[in-house]
Amino acid sequence: MSDTKFTKGPWEVDNGARIYCDDLTGSIVAEACGFEFVSRCKEEEIANAHLIAAAPEMYAMLDDLRQYVGDESREEIEELLAKARGEV
Repeated sequence: MSDTKFTKGPWEVDNGARIYCDDLTGSIVAEACGFEFVSRCKEEEIANAHLIAAAPEMYAMLDDLRQYVGDESREEIEELLAKARGEV
């Protein structure tokens, strides 16, 4: 993952909608619903927060797996990783 520019994980969900980076700063990475509305987040927004929080681990797993798959799957994985890096 050396070619990535995003905040390394692990990321955690707090109060159902804010995604934090679990590092020394505890910085907010994203909010699936606005900070002032956390108590009113919908189930879908909470699910989105958990999906976002899992993104660094999913990226790392895809990056590792691409060496074990066939050419067609490898190309698809490489396209997804490029998309995650903002290159597509």
